[in-house]
Amino acid sequence: MMQTIKDAKILTNRGFISVDERTTSIIIRDVDQKHEDYEKIITALDNPTPQVSINARIVEVTDNISKELGIQWGAVVKPTPQTQIGGTLISEGLGEFTGKPLAVNLPAAVGAGAGGSLGIGYISANALRALDIQLSAAESTGQGKVISSPRIVTMDNQKAVIRQGKKIPYETISQEGTKTEFVDAALELIVVPHITPEGTILMKLEVKKNEADFSRTSGTSQVPTIDTNEVETQVLINDGDTLALGGIYKKNATTSENAVPGLGDIPILGWLFKKELDTDVTTEILVFITPRIVK
Repeated sequence: MMQTIKDAKILTNRGFISVDERTTSIIIRDVDQKHEDYEKIITALDNPTPQVSINARIVEVTDNISKELGIQWGAVVKPTPQTQIGGTLISEGLGEFTGKPLAVNLPAAVGAGAGGSLGIGYISANALRALDIQLSAAESTGQGKVISSPRIVTMDNQKAVIRQGKKIPYETISQEGTKTEFVDAALELIVVPHITPEGTILMKLEVKKNEADFSRTSGTSQVPTIDTNEVETQVLINDGDTLALGGIYKKNATTSENAVPGLGDIPILGWLFKKELDTDVTTEILVFITPRIVK
């Protein structure tokens, strides 16, 4: 504020301005004719910085359920390829879309695997209750689960970071011996909200999804490959509406044994009466972000 007053060039040669950091006060001494000018500037600048509450939900659902949630998918962002530890590849340039009813209703994602895409969708505040009911139903039937529901409050134009994941240990061998190191496998959301004069919220959004793949390693230390998806974008959304991020897939392979009761336990010949079943279950990670202006 002191610099703004100086830049306004209303301080006379006889004027004096200083800051008392202990009391966070500005001390101004000048001729009487300038007092009204100072009051106008201070009144305009001395306002509390608005805050934004960001509620996030990270949900894992089966592929078929994700298509039944009624999300209006309005944009699709291609993820970056996999990269080794320390690499950074970022997909940019999505632009903006407004949180109004959209003319395009795209699927949640193009498909699972490396060729999939990150979808960005929109849910109005009125439809949020219906989404809650659907997610609760998916949890009760085992077709989905809420991984976490973090909440954070940040000031206007200040960064908020939401992180969900774990550190995976791996061993490295050197002349000094064996050492355990860690690699991050996490979903990270970085949000910078800005409240517009119209009362909407412009969010600068950065999404990072890192997964360690120990089936592909590099070097003698067996450092795991990191599969990385990174997206940067800006989204204009109404206060209290919800942004949905989809297209982050996980594939879980399971092996089960199906045997004829009694006969499958016969020594030597039991294998004739049982078989192993390999099952691939694809689930999708959905992230819901709801910004609200703190009033």
